[in-house]
Amino acid sequence: KQYIFEHIIEAETAVEPLREYLRKTQVVNWPIKMLRKLLTTEEFVSELLDILKGEDTSYQKNPERKIQSIIALEGEKDGRICAGVLPFLEDVNEDTRFHAVRTLFAQADAGAADGDVVVDVGSGLRRLVFHPAPTATLGVAG
Repeated sequence: KQYIFEHIIEAETAVEPLREYLRKTQVVNWPIKMLRKLLTTEEFVSELLDILKGEDTSYQKNPERKIQSIIALEGEKDGRICAGVLPFLEDVNEDTRFHAVRTLFAQADAGAADGDVVVDVGSGLRRLVFHPAPTATLGVAG
């Protein structure tokens, strides 16, 4: 896999086939890694957010595409990520919700008060309130 990865990322012409492949398959870890190397940060975030727009929060037999897309966004900083990931807090899949929370926390305003994480979701601010153990709950305030 590593050998193929290294040769694919050498070709800029690989971007379109990778984009098409991402929309057809559920096994997306390597294609996402390849796109990360081929695209600028802005283009990469745009691509993953576009993939997430095609996903919903209802039951899916294999939600890997949306989970891996959300995980990849966790490592990026972009003002559009919160609005793109926020709907997945209501996903029926627990792993999807978990990674959505992690990604939102990664985007959080570092100046937020203890226990509060403020995220800009584009249409105003929302406050995610995390109460640490032993209750470990998360709430969303408008």
